[in-house]
Amino acid sequence: MTSMSRMIRQIVDMRTVHLSKVQGLRGLLSVQSGRISVTTGVPATWGFTRTYCSKPYSTEAAVKMETSADPPTDAHDLRGLGMRREKIEVDGIQLNWDQAGDGDHVVLLLPGIIGCIKHDFVPIFKKMNKDKFTLVSWDPPGYGYSRPPQRDFTGIPYRRDGHLVVKLMEKLGHKSFSALGWSNGGVTAGHIAADYPDHVRNIVTWGAHAFADERCVMFTKFMGDLDAWSPKMLEPVLALYGREYLVKMMADWHKGVHDFYHNKEDQVFKDGLPKIKCPALILHGEDDPVLGEDHAEYLRDNIKNSRMVIMPNAKHNLHLKFTDEFVNLVENFLLEGDEPKQ
Repeated sequence: MTSMSRMIRQIVDMRTVHLSKVQGLRGLLSVQSGRISVTTGVPATWGFTRTYCSKPYSTEAAVKMETSADPPTDAHDLRGLGMRREKIEVDGIQLNWDQAGDGDHVVLLLPGIIGCIKHDFVPIFKKMNKDKFTLVSWDPPGYGYSRPPQRDFTGIPYRRDGHLVVKLMEKLGHKSFSALGWSNGGVTAGHIAADYPDHVRNIVTWGAHAFADERCVMFTKFMGDLDAWSPKMLEPVLALYGREYLVKMMADWHKGVHDFYHNKEDQVFKDGLPKIKCPALILHGEDDPVLGEDHAEYLRDNIKNSRMVIMPNAKHNLHLKFTDEFVNLVENFLLEGDEPKQ
């Protein structure tokens, strides 16, 4: 058992959950009509607290995010995941995608900045229950193997991604699905849920910005200095993109975020949050160096049917470092009696 699954903290807020550490306890805490119940046999622990992390984090620390080794494969063949499908054309763009599982509940996985299926979601594809879920993911335009075109960071790119990936899902025959988004993919998930409420059953976000701020602008500028990246993080990204395109993407990202912040274009996202009808699970790593807990709190406070989970000792890439805990949280949330929309 990892340190993530060991303690329950004080119960004080039904919409904020803090995973903590009590030796030997295995179970899932759920809240129904103000009561706490424990389901044994589930390797995750939920507790409720108002204790918020207030540690300052430098942008330098953000690029030294560790990754975990891939978990063991299961009965489903995932060899070549993210590189084995024929691309599908949507709005003139050849999109890379992949799919695994044959469950009734379709789950769309949305990668983060410069992310792709191969780099962001292999552990999730391996660990999630593929008898209950059908997992779908894509490389957004300009990322991974959905190139050309080059990535366009002007305007509101994550809403553009949302419109495009919904069309992709329709071409794949998936008109009803849950959307899981990491980092900027979480912003895309929010846009999709607001713009297509009849398509989305649930959303899960982790490391997702709720608004633009100076910290975002500073972080994108720092990320443009590839010499500041840890070799562990840089090498696979260079192998995928090459230095020239990666440097250009980072510069374009910084300019896009700078303009987005100063033009107050995040208001479109914020205005959409109250329109989200589906249940939302908002995860936040207590030690996330990329963004503060105030972003997760803002999402929780502005999405009606939402809950927030704070994962101790977790960073921005919590789904890679604590894959088992992440999968248990997400699967139990998605299966909480949610019925497909007709």
